[in-house]
Amino acid sequence: MSRDWRLKVLFGLLVLLVTALPAQAQTVSCTGVSEWVATTMYNVGNRVTRLGSLYEALVAGANIPPEYCPACGWWKNLGTCGAASGDTTAPSVPANLHSTAKTSTSVSLAWNASTDNTGGSGVAGYDVFRNGGNMQSTTATSITVSGLTANTTFSFTVRARDNAGNASAQSGAISVTTNAAGNCTTVPPAPSGLTSPSHTSSSVSLSWNSVAPGANCTISYVVFRDNVQGPTVTSTSTTIGSLAANTTFSFNVRAMSQAGTSGASNTISVKTDQVSNGTLRFCPYIDVSPGAASPIMQLASNGSGAKCYSLAFILGRGCTPSWFGTFPIESDEGNAIGQRIQELKNAGGNVIISFGGAAAPELANVCTDVNSLRAAYNAVINKYHPMAIDLDIEDFDPNAIDRRNKALAGISGTPIHYTLGVLESGMTNAQTSVLQNAKSNNVNVSMVNIMAMDYGHAVSDMFNAAISAANATKTQMSNLGFGGAQLGITVMIGQNDSPNEIFTIANANSLRANAAGASMLSFWSIGRDNGGCPGQASASATCSGVSQSNFQFSSILKSF
Repeated sequence: MSRDWRLKVLFGLLVLLVTALPAQAQTVSCTGVSEWVATTMYNVGNRVTRLGSLYEALVAGANIPPEYCPACGWWKNLGTCGAASGDTTAPSVPANLHSTAKTSTSVSLAWNASTDNTGGSGVAGYDVFRNGGNMQSTTATSITVSGLTANTTFSFTVRARDNAGNASAQSGAISVTTNAAGNCTTVPPAPSGLTSPSHTSSSVSLSWNSVAPGANCTISYVVFRDNVQGPTVTSTSTTIGSLAANTTFSFNVRAMSQAGTSGASNTISVKTDQVSNGTLRFCPYIDVSPGAASPIMQLASNGSGAKCYSLAFILGRGCTPSWFGTFPIESDEGNAIGQRIQELKNAGGNVIISFGGAAAPELANVCTDVNSLRAAYNAVINKYHPMAIDLDIEDFDPNAIDRRNKALAGISGTPIHYTLGVLESGMTNAQTSVLQNAKSNNVNVSMVNIMAMDYGHAVSDMFNAAISAANATKTQMSNLGFGGAQLGITVMIGQNDSPNEIFTIANANSLRANAAGASMLSFWSIGRDNGGCPGQASASATCSGVSQSNFQFSSILKSF
């Protein structure tokens, strides 16, 4: 969600923010650097000026003011604009660049650490270039470059960067040829033992026995539903989602290698569950930062009447999933949140666990190994057993997008939601790139949840804007191959982050009556669902900004 102000109430992050500020800002030259513009998409390394300071983008994104949350790692403050002074000397050029290992699709590199000048700002990290472009960055003195073509020669160089933004010259280039891919000549046998260990009203979980690969072969599996080809996976289990309730489907699986595709496995028929009256379709977001002991976090008895919540947010501390980046899930606070979740489940409710948001960094931005990233997502699932996981993506670094989807493709048994921003005309290219990559990585996206908020300009009718965005998104989902996925709509109740955007009580009544075919409604956030600041012209973390009774938005939408 675009609500950076929310983090300002977090004590832990405020401490990080204060300790991250330099004792004395250095003066730098801002000549020729443009002022930051909210609607511009900035890439890693782009520089802007803002409020008299020079900033460099550390992640790709838009609508993130550089001065917000220095500890979040979105932008680096390079100093105060003025006559250039301070550290202007680049680190030494990295030496001894060499390859430590290679496969047919990857090259591992290492080099000697660079040094900065005496009294300088210190070495911050390294940028690795492949064939003069395709830059990847790391803070270590080694990296593995993946996704390469077999039996192909690549050129690599590396440069060092210091904390003042100075970059060294690139090292001397080395050439590395990836291994040749062996020829696979063995068509695999048909898988056996196909069964369904579980199913819901909208999904069926499948598992089967593995097939041994032949020499130089890799095995993947193609799932067929009602004799129509579905997803391709590399594991021996998957979950087929977005299914109609109370309906019988047939399934079989075929194994596939480079040499060809097997015959079909045994065919099984599975009937999805009937939808009950207790289906959870209203799942408002709740900011967990007030703590598990706070009144609002008593999920089963906080007074809202909601039976489902989207708990926000799990962020990354390296590969450790942590509540708002501060408390690991295995901490005392993580355990206490688990107790609140169990109390809600005992009362007939459930939760969605949300990763990411505007806070950043989402796990995929800081956990750079796909297997470790998948293990982190699974750790959250196995601890809290949510009804779904939600990836609220507001950073569009292509490496993180691809890494995230590769990790999610290996998760089965738990529905996966993507929450993405929209305009009234639907998703922009940044959001559709997330789904395009998900499709290419065979991620089973159960729901696309749109953030019908913060359009960046005055909106006189936020209900009609939400419906316009929803209808446009449904068309885009179909064009992207996700026509079978469900649609969710999340609004920001009351005053939005953008001026002159107010989602009213009347808008909520209209949305409950006509939700453009959405399967779930949500809003940001339960902690704002009160009339504590009527008429306030800027968004607050603790009240809606409109005249209302306590939990009035919840009482309207919970009957959806």
